[in-house]
Amino acid sequence: MQKETRGVHFLPISVTHPITPNEARGTSPGRFVLDAIAQNGVDLADGDVVVVSSKIVSLFEGRTILLRDVAPSVKARVLGFVFRKDARKFELLRREGRAAAVIPLGRISRSKQARRMLESLARDEEEIRTALKLGSKFEYLTYKHAAYNPEAGIDIMNSPDGYVSLLPVDPCASARGIGAAIEKEAGRRVAVLVTDTIAPLGRVGTVDVAIGFSGLVPFEQKLFERDLFGDLRPGSRNLVIDAVAGAAGGIMGQTTEMTPIAIARGVSFVSEPHEGGRFTMADVGYPPGVFGRSAIGVAACTILFWLLDLIPSSTARERR
Repeated sequence: MQKETRGVHFLPISVTHPITPNEARGTSPGRFVLDAIAQNGVDLADGDVVVVSSKIVSLFEGRTILLRDVAPSVKARVLGFVFRKDARKFELLRREGRAAAVIPLGRISRSKQARRMLESLARDEEEIRTALKLGSKFEYLTYKHAAYNPEAGIDIMNSPDGYVSLLPVDPCASARGIGAAIEKEAGRRVAVLVTDTIAPLGRVGTVDVAIGFSGLVPFEQKLFERDLFGDLRPGSRNLVIDAVAGAAGGIMGQTTEMTPIAIARGVSFVSEPHEGGRFTMADVGYPPGVFGRSAIGVAACTILFWLLDLIPSSTARERR
């Protein structure tokens, strides 16, 4: 008998117009999500995963601010001058998290390989010049919410003129609030993800990942199970929250889609209560201090390997 499989499908939840900070004032993220779902004529079901963009959560939590109101410190002014960035934005970057790395994007984008990639994507030379002009010369990378966030998650795009959006302070708490509101008003037990867009290290492009969750165990963990060939595996983790976030991101979009919410139906996950759950984003990311302490060891081992790899290789046949 063929094993029965359950399909997963996504329901987009769109808005009719861009939400402004003034509109969002006084409304909670949970209230907005419930109203948007109702306006789209969707009935929630037990076991749904409600995926919400961090931009919307930030908007309704008052994390969208006017850039002109930011007073940069002397340090921010110096850093802004050296790294060719608005000192006010550097002030926000420093407040939002310490840099894990600063990437010289301007130099990278001027390379022949990057130029060829831009030429393959752009429609004309003017688009390439505009992209190079608008792009940051340096990108400030922070590690927070178990992800490497370009520019500390600060977003100027898709924000009203003069505003910037900061990431939610505690996305898991935001997700719990949305989940509790849905459970109280709609009477449905759902899971909630708060997502953000990152550029994965080693990839040219972006993908949505979860930076907060509630109502589910974030991973499927299989310890000491046997694979298809009977070999014992020491363990593996399927990041359920990121698998759902990435798929939902393709529906929600990043530019003019005006679809800040998606409902994933048919996802297999282990449910948890919104209050008192066992896991946080700390259980998904690197343990504290591991990355910093490991960096020297990784660099040393890599350099040793490269040096040893310079030794000419010879096979037994060549020696004969």
